[in-house]
Amino acid sequence: MTDVESSLHTASSEQNRTKPNRTMFQLLYLLLLAITFSHFTAGIKLWNSKTPRSNTIWRGNWNLDSTTYRGQESVSAEPNPDGSTYKVSAISLSQGSYGLTDLFSGSEFYSAPLEPRECLTLVYKVWFEDNFDFAYGGKLPGLYGGGVNCTAGGDPGKDCFTSRFIWRTGGGGSFQFQTGTWYTIQQTVRLNTPGQADGYVRIAVGGVGKVYDVSNVVIRESPDVKVDGILFSNYFGGTSSCSGSPVDTHAYFRYFVLKDNFC
Repeated sequence: MTDVESSLHTASSEQNRTKPNRTMFQLLYLLLLAITFSHFTAGIKLWNSKTPRSNTIWRGNWNLDSTTYRGQESVSAEPNPDGSTYKVSAISLSQGSYGLTDLFSGSEFYSAPLEPRECLTLVYKVWFEDNFDFAYGGKLPGLYGGGVNCTAGGDPGKDCFTSRFIWRTGGGGSFQFQTGTWYTIQQTVRLNTPGQADGYVRIAVGGVGKVYDVSNVVIRESPDVKVDGILFSNYFGGTSSCSGSPVDTHAYFRYFVLKDNFC
């Protein structure tokens, strides 16, 4: 029991306490609760983009790097596939498409809506259309740092990193994606101290729980490298048509949030 709680208990049990004194203790207790609550919730949402507006779905607060934006024709705002009234971001993936090599083969861009920092958590929701065939694999959004156009995973020459997701055959990997349902993806990247292996990456999926947690890793070599923002990436991977989408289909996204309270 806290000192304030103890005082409240004593005040309520002693008959010689006056009503003004009880009121004073109650106000102090409520003030303490408010301060405590604000302490634990401060900074939960640094940035969010929950729903798109018409076809201009990546609004100004994304701070999108237009030089890296590929596949604009694949992007649209569509009705929520779960039947809700609000719009979601839809990515068209045409039959046979892979690697952003054709029209309607997916989309990719870098976005830096916040000041760079040492640690950041990205949360978003993804839904795969009922007819979605995961084929041999593909890309999903993640975090990045150290500048744009970094190779997959990282590039020691540029001292940069990316942490986008990859789905595998059958939607597998650390867990199994299913079609026709929303998944909440949460990824936290904590950069290491340069010269030390004290960084970590933590991933959780709503309804599944923690699916990946690795500590004591080196993500950067220079203190100039920070977590810059989101690498939005959604397309089928591979280098030939055999790795492309077997059908015309869509992936849907909503509720992009950046936080720092998991760092």
